[in-house]
Amino acid sequence: AGKDGEAAGKDGEAATGTEADKEGKTDGKEPGKDEGKEAGKPDKGAKPDDESGIIKDDDSGGFQLDAGFDEKKEPEQPKEPEKPKKEEPKPEVKVDQAEEDRVNKEEEEARKVDEKLIAEDVKKIEEEKKVGNPFEKLSRYVALQPQAKNQELVKIESASLPWKLSLLGGDKAQAAGAGKKAAAAFSMQAVDESKPESASWQVKMADKVVAEFWRDKNVLRFRWAESDSGKPKPVKSLGNCALKIECKGKSHKLLLREPSEIGMPALETAKGRFVQGRGDVARVPFPAADVVFVEIKKVGKYVNGTDGAALSGTTALSDITKDKPLSLTFSYNGRGGQHKLQFSFSVSDTGMLSLDKQGQSALREIRDIKKNKNLELYKEQLRGKIEESDKAGSKATKVQTDAANKSDLQLWKIGIAEGMDDKLEIEYRVFMKLDGADVDLIKTGTPKEGKAKGGRSRKSKKNDD
Repeated sequence: AGKDGEAAGKDGEAATGTEADKEGKTDGKEPGKDEGKEAGKPDKGAKPDDESGIIKDDDSGGFQLDAGFDEKKEPEQPKEPEKPKKEEPKPEVKVDQAEEDRVNKEEEEARKVDEKLIAEDVKKIEEEKKVGNPFEKLSRYVALQPQAKNQELVKIESASLPWKLSLLGGDKAQAAGAGKKAAAAFSMQAVDESKPESASWQVKMADKVVAEFWRDKNVLRFRWAESDSGKPKPVKSLGNCALKIECKGKSHKLLLREPSEIGMPALETAKGRFVQGRGDVARVPFPAADVVFVEIKKVGKYVNGTDGAALSGTTALSDITKDKPLSLTFSYNGRGGQHKLQFSFSVSDTGMLSLDKQGQSALREIRDIKKNKNLELYKEQLRGKIEESDKAGSKATKVQTDAANKSDLQLWKIGIAEGMDDKLEIEYRVFMKLDGADVDLIKTGTPKEGKAKGGRSRKSKKNDD
């Protein structure tokens, strides 16, 4: 009965509140509104009406559990991850098959080119490592052939390495003309060095191209410029130049003419004649005389100092004159003063040695002594004249003194003749100065067999096209 009374009281309160709402009476407030509060929420300072822990909200008619109300809350359900949006398929692009094939082909060709360049670079690096001195086995001389169109000069073991070529001696390669007019000079310039394996260089004289050098991989080739008729037009004095070849930090001088080797000329003292050296002289005219030198190294057994003999030192061709010839000279300080017996030589413009008039006179004297069958008797007569003058002393007549002086000189010459062999071979050389080095033009010895005219080996013909 008590519980029923309580319920009835609560219902009455609820009914009273409802009627009040209907009449619009809300304690001075407009219906459905709460100043500064959201509808359905209790005031922060509100207390429960009874011990049940339920707070009554007069404004909204709802209820809210007090914080101290012992009721288990429902756990929040985890949010499901958003599903990725499905991308709409791109519209299909139609490919032109021919265009695709073209692009693929270009890419393949580019790839092959790259591979080739890489292989070439690797090859160059390997070659540089392998090649020590590229000029180690290279000849010093080479002869330019008069009809050269594609002459192989030398092979250098560096096919892919760049070379640098320069011409030496071009300003002195030609002798002065008539009236000592200065000769034209040679010069050389690169035509194309962009590709080392096929680089080329032109030689000019007075601004006119006269020859060309070029590379064929590791071979250096040469040709003359052609005349209007299409035939090679050689300028022989180019042979007086040299090429300086530089590669991998090293250099080599290649002389463009081979030295002429001739047999030794000789003084045949018993016969009183001079024998010219035998052999073919290279058909290249000498360069300027002031860069050409002649050296007599030996005449028979005689060198400087042998039995009082003296040989001319190295002499420039331009300094050899009638008054200053090359010579083998014997000197004697005798009764009548200073005496000499001189075998003097001249040099032709081709470098050949000859005995001049003074030399021929000395040679005849030696011949006559050697041919004298009564030489011992003759020597006794000469000694007798000297003794006669010495006995007369200060009372000797001029005739006696002159005879004694001549006899003394003649005995000295007989001594020289008796000490001479019947044949005196002359060893000499002609050379030019080129870039501070000696370049042989003519040297004596035993001529090489198989030499053709012009001083070249017959074997070298195969290098001409």
